[in-house]
Amino acid sequence: MTLTLDVAVVQVGADAITVTNGGLAGADHDATKAAVQQGTPRLKDVLAGGTPTPTPSGIE
Repeated sequence: MTLTLDVAVVQVGADAITVTNGGLAGADHDATKAAVQQGTPRLKDVLAGGTPTPTPSGIE
């Protein structure tokens, strides 16, 4: 068996988020990309003193 992982790190100022995605059947690169694209503005909101919505837009 082979474990495949996508790891992405996004830095905003002095803070960062890390996204890890994968499994034995491979990593869904589109899901990793979507997590980074949705997580980055949420991190910016928090750093600006805001509170992001519990569920980012586009996720149900």
